[in-house]
Amino acid sequence: MPKVPSRSTPANRTKQVQVAERTAQALEMRRLGMSYEAIGDAIGVSRTRAFELVKGGLQKTIQVPGDALRAQAVAELERVKSAALAILESFNPLVSAGSVVTQEVTDPVTGEPMPHPVTGKPWFLPLVDRGPALSALKLYLSANESWRKLVGVDAPKTDKLEVSHPAGDGMAALLADPDRAAAAVAEGMRRFTRQPIDLGTVDVVATEPQRAQRP
Repeated sequence: MPKVPSRSTPANRTKQVQVAERTAQALEMRRLGMSYEAIGDAIGVSRTRAFELVKGGLQKTIQVPGDALRAQAVAELERVKSAALAILESFNPLVSAGSVVTQEVTDPVTGEPMPHPVTGKPWFLPLVDRGPALSALKLYLSANESWRKLVGVDAPKTDKLEVSHPAGDGMAALLADPDRAAAAVAEGMRRFTRQPIDLGTVDVVATEPQRAQRP
């Protein structure tokens, strides 16, 4: 049975170095805008392997080019977000068959056509095309989600919920010390009745809360 080389062998260490070098090269080429196919041809791997190297390098950030590529991706996403916002804030006329679709302005009360306030001629205004705005909104939301993941602005998810009671620590301390608890109860009774209380007549017992019984 052939002997399986351990991870500490020189052959394995050489392979790990080669993978790290290829990953760094793939990240740098991707940063320069090369396609995965071109990256694979340059370093002698398949297109799929080139994609895996770039993805793994971004996740582990094992070399400086990974940070540079991530910064470039963030900058590109910010430009996409700015372009999408510009479309959202701009006026997009409705176009059909190469011409802007217009509608005559009418009086809101009488419904009669209104003349242009300057020329006095019939007044026509272009209709608004909602399509570009909706597409820009989808693009912005998608780019913003990717941007938030890259820069890490989303709060980490947690399933742990911690609830504390203002008197929790003090109550635990009282129950752990019967004498102290008895003194506290006696002091409370003294303030309520305005009479001294004999500590020997006070017993403190920790019990589970009971639900009130309906009559």
